Amino acid sequence: MIVGLHFSIPARISRADFVRAWATWIQRESQAAGLDTGDNFLSIELPCGESVAYKTTDDVPLVDVPCACGVPEHWFIKYEVAQ
Repeated sequence: MIVGLHFSIPARISRADFVRAWATWIQRESQAAGLDTGDNFLSIELPCGESVAYKTTDDVPLVDVPCACGVPEHWFIKYEVAQ
């Protein structure tokens, strides 16, 4: 399976809370490192050439996002409950 972002979330934490905390951490670390994220908060490109971009943290979906290429093993975002 090829996944751009693979989140393994503890069962006691909601997806929304997890993504919000993750996004806050990413923004803080990017700023601390002096990285310019450009116009998008997050861009993902898979080896098949398909890509997706999210302008803000609120735009990051809380559901699995399959790749538009149609290959069942390609995902932009995949969530699972941590064991």
